[in-house]
Amino acid sequence: MGTGRVAQVVVVAAGLTLSGCTQLVDGSATAGFEPGHSAESSGAPAYKPQSCEQLHADQWIEVPGSEPGQPRVRVAQPPGWDPVPEAAKGVVKLMLRNTALGDGVTNPVVSLSTGDVTDGDRTPRELLADSIKGLESSGGQKLTQERAEICEFPAIMASYTIPPDDDRGKTIYVTAVTVMVPLGSRVWNVIAMAQTTVPSNPTYMADVQVMLAGLRIAMPR
Repeated sequence: MGTGRVAQVVVVAAGLTLSGCTQLVDGSATAGFEPGHSAESSGAPAYKPQSCEQLHADQWIEVPGSEPGQPRVRVAQPPGWDPVPEAAKGVVKLMLRNTALGDGVTNPVVSLSTGDVTDGDRTPRELLADSIKGLESSGGQKLTQERAEICEFPAIMASYTIPPDDDRGKTIYVTAVTVMVPLGSRVWNVIAMAQTTVPSNPTYMADVQVMLAGLRIAMPR
């Protein structure tokens, strides 16, 4: 049912390990978040709201819905972020990778996933709780979250870490935006996720700001 569908979307999105207008729910009109001066408890850069006019990108990628009724999503594409076509399958609609911002072993990636998570009369806010549980069950640690709205749809901005394993000797820092988009009788989960081993890189921080905070969600054509 819906809980399983949410878990499927989240687990697939979170499993891609390194290979718009937004407003916070306190009512202040903003367009996302920008790198702050302190770090969250996860170790990822802290973010704060910023206004719509501050968001700019010279190039955007529009990801059309692959199923009837699926929302369209628009993602900024800063210089150096190239598509990885072989990763775009199933609920994963897009992956961008930047080899210039890597650590010599891994490269940062930004992925976009979309899936139908409809579960009877459960509300988008209830389904968002399942989305966060999915991030935690996929191995996320030190998770911090903040309720928000993306293009007037309920969302959560989350930061967490993935500890090193036998194949990867470094901690991965993840920033994710999970959005529930109710359209008609269905609810779609849109997840934009950025991952890196060097979260303090200023170019990475600026790029992720535009890509996640500048996320745009539109109705199907």
